[in-house]
Amino acid sequence: YRLFAQASASAPDFKTIGWGRWSSDDLLRWDWEGLALPPVDGISAYSGSVTRADPFEAFLTRHDPAGPMQTQWRVTGEPPLLDAAPLGPSGRNVRDPFVFDCVATGDRRMIVAAPCDWTDWANEPPSRLEVWAERAECWEQVGTIGPWSPAGVMWEVPVLLDFDDAHVLVVSTVDRRDGGAAC
Repeated sequence: YRLFAQASASAPDFKTIGWGRWSSDDLLRWDWEGLALPPVDGISAYSGSVTRADPFEAFLTRHDPAGPMQTQWRVTGEPPLLDAAPLGPSGRNVRDPFVFDCVATGDRRMIVAAPCDWTDWANEPPSRLEVWAERAECWEQVGTIGPWSPAGVMWEVPVLLDFDDAHVLVVSTVDRRDGGAAC
C-alpha cells in the first residue's frame, strides 16, 4: 500500500508544501519513504490525485505565492525523480484536481475545486466544481457542478467514488462565515 499526503519540512508553519510518501504491508504500520513531490523553487505541491501506481502518475496543484497562481500539473515517473508538466485549468483559487477515466465517454475527466477566496469570500462568487475533459492531449472545460452553498462556504478536494451501482461525489468544506471552522 502507498500513502501520499501533504508534508512540510517547515511544519508546523504552513510555508512550502510537498507530498510525503509512506508504504505499508498491512495498513497498520507505515514506513516513511521521504518526499515524493517536493516544492520546486518555493512553489508548493498541493492536493491532487494519484491515477496510476505503475507507472506512477499523479495530478496536483502547484501554488506560486508570487502569483498568486494555482496551476494543475501531471507528474510521472518514480518518486522523487519525476517528469512534470502544467496542464488544464489554472488561475486564482483553482485547485485539487481529481482525475479519472470516464467510462461513459471514453475519455479522461478532471474535477477541480473553484472555491471562494480564503480571505475575501464575501466579495467572491460561491464555490463550485469545474469538470474538464482531456481532448487530444489538451484539457477543456465541459461543465460546472454547483454552486449550491452560500457565499463563504469553500469547496475543496473533490473525490468521485465509483461503486458498482452508484457514484458518490465527496467535497471537503470550510465555512469562512463563522471564522473558518471546518464542516
